[in-house]
Parts: sequence; structure tokens; C-alpha cells
Amino acid sequence: MCKSLLFSLFLCLCLTQLAFAQEHCGTDILYKEQLKKDPNLKERRRVMEEKIKQLEENPSLRSISGVINIPVVVHVVYHDDEENISAELIQAQIDALNQDFRRLNTDADDIWPQAVDTEIEFALAQYDPCGFPTTGITRTYNATDISVVEGQGQDYISNSDVGGKDGWSSGSYLNFWIADIPQGLSGFAQYPVYNFPDRPTNGI
Repeated sequence: MCKSLLFSLFLCLCLTQLAFAQEHCGTDILYKEQLKKDPNLKERRRVMEEKIKQLEENPSLRSISGVINIPVVVHVVYHDDEENISAELIQAQIDALNQDFRRLNTDADDIWPQAVDTEIEFALAQYDPCGFPTTGITRTYNATDISVVEGQGQDYISNSDVGGKDGWSSGSYLNFWIADIPQGLSGFAQYPVYNFPDRPTNGI
């Protein structure tokens, strides 16, 4: 289900806004940092965006019709108990995401003509990578206070080596992380053209 990677291009997955008021999306900041490490990233992004444009202009090229269902796993990485948010709050945000992507939100109007029903729905995963039943939510305590670390704190969130939580296969799941990230950011998403092979990422 590699199509899940494409969605991170359009999403700044700011689930943290419900629990922790921040200011702006850090996706471009993360992209610029990655570009310094991998100069070829810019060209891969251009090729990917060209393919997306072709799909937009030629719907017949799409291999899937009807509603696409994306299994989601939400990784809650917390330092204080108040950061370990409830499953109800997570589900409420998934519901809001679905309303926006299906254009069922109550404030939908014709001000934004590009707003359409994308025929994409998200649901918490029912099975983990080993095939065992799951709630689609993982919870990880990190002894480090991520909100005060230098930079975006990505490693402390999505890398188990430093107390975070490794992502599940981004070919099968859309990974969300919820954490109290450094001040000034509401969240950030991983562009699909750049993904750590050993640590799949989507959005924080």
C-alpha cells in the first residue's frame, strides 16, 4: 500500500494541535534539512510531483477506483502523563480527518472550489505487522523531555534507540506520531521521496 506515502506530501499531520497549542507546520524545515544530507532529493521530488500531475490530468491512469481505505497507526510518545492522550481524543481527530478528506465537514462551502471528496478514508489499524489484533495505537514513555531538545526532536519521537517509537512499515500503514514537540511547530510530515529504510516515517 505504497499510496499511503503519497498522502504525506499533502499532509502536515498536526494531530498535536488538539493537545498542545503550537504555531506552524515544520514539514518544509525538515525537507531543507534532508536536502542538505541528500542533494538528489530535489530531483526525486520533482519526478514524484510530475507523476502526481499526470494522475490528476489523466484519471484513467489510476489503478484504483472507489474509496481507498488507509490503515493508520498512531504512536503516542510521552514524557509526562498529560501527554499520554486518550484513545477517544485520537479517534476524534481521525474522524475529523475523514470528514475533511470526504468533504463531509459541517463548514464545507464553495469558497474553495478545489475542495472535493477525495474518496480516501482513514481508520486505526486492526492488525499489527505480525498479524496480531491491535487498537492501532502504541504508547511509549520517553525519559527525555522532547519539547526542550534542540531542533525538531524527530529522533526522540520516531527512533527507538533514543526512547522514541519506530514506525510500522510505511508500505502498509500511515504512521502518525503524537508528542510534545519543540515550541513553534504544530507538526511535520515526511515527503514520500525521502524515507529512512530502517525507520519508516510519515507525519508527526
